[in-house]
Amino acid sequence: MSQVYIKNIRAKKIEKEIKAILTSIGYLPKNKKIFIKPNVCGLYKPNSPCIVNPRVVGGVIEYLKDNGYRDILIGELPVPKDTDGVFTISGYRLLSKKYNVKLTDLSFCARGRLELGDLSIELPELLLNNEYEYINIAKMKTHIQTKISLCTKNQKGLVDFTGRRIMHVKGDLHENIKLLGRMIKPDFCIIDSINALEGDGPGISGTEIMKLNVIILGESMDAVDWVGAQLMGIEPVTVRHLSMPREEISIIGENMEEVKREFLLPKTHFQKFNIHFWVTDKTCSGCSEIIGGIKKSLIKSPICLLRFLWQAFFGRIDILTGGVDIPDRHGKLICLGDCMEEKCKLHNLSIIKGCPPDVRDFLTL
Repeated sequence: MSQVYIKNIRAKKIEKEIKAILTSIGYLPKNKKIFIKPNVCGLYKPNSPCIVNPRVVGGVIEYLKDNGYRDILIGELPVPKDTDGVFTISGYRLLSKKYNVKLTDLSFCARGRLELGDLSIELPELLLNNEYEYINIAKMKTHIQTKISLCTKNQKGLVDFTGRRIMHVKGDLHENIKLLGRMIKPDFCIIDSINALEGDGPGISGTEIMKLNVIILGESMDAVDWVGAQLMGIEPVTVRHLSMPREEISIIGENMEEVKREFLLPKTHFQKFNIHFWVTDKTCSGCSEIIGGIKKSLIKSPICLLRFLWQAFFGRIDILTGGVDIPDRHGKLICLGDCMEEKCKLHNLSIIKGCPPDVRDFLTL
């Protein structure tokens, strides 16, 4: 029987309540060395619905230290190349200093090769050799590529950028994520749903759901994600990268029906004014995050901003990603990423190359 805990939590006392929940569960890692992998995918502030709140991780660290665990490592490989900026803006740099724990960019850690079906990818050696107890902490959110992003999807952040691209373009993304989940199993899983993201996540194109004030915990990643999907009002069997739990699930804590919400699902097409964005399940996070980067870059370039606003209000721009077919109705077509190169050559379209592409190149078109 897989036990999954659903616990209400007061946003003003996150660390204290995380400690109390873990104490009541009685979870004690078997390994004295701890690796925590939170979802910190981009340049977002601590309370953003796009990333795990660092105070959740802070509560886990306080609990571990109270129980004698001192060797704690927090690791992540965010989408932007500015990892130092991600750690600073998100509050994780401050967290590591506050608790005197190590914080590392996983692109610089020792990596080993894992054969993932027909794919060969690189993962941190500390997971491949079982050197650390592994705690997976995900954010509850929808995702334009995978419908939802919970603990199973969070593990894709362990993979180097080359491997991530391979997972998107070779074979089926959902099956590749599922297979990774079978090969790498966390020892404990947590879903931060104090607030959450619905709609066109995982970035700022989604919509925040505030005051859910729920934490989901358990040792089985499959069971925790199964419960997390149901809490989002989504049938887990419709999420192709989730695995059916091998055992029955015992839910302890809050009543599922009382905390359940109906999340808005992502679309394959969305727009802001007359800017249309087209995606497929082969659209990697680098391209899906570029809209946020465009907005920030435009603010710094008044001339580009004026040109862009004219198109947004009086013209139309269609941004194509992930090998998507050219829409029947469209305005100026701009392709993002190397995966669009063949179609661009075939139809003589503008393209911003790269995987991921550089947002600054977008502004020159």
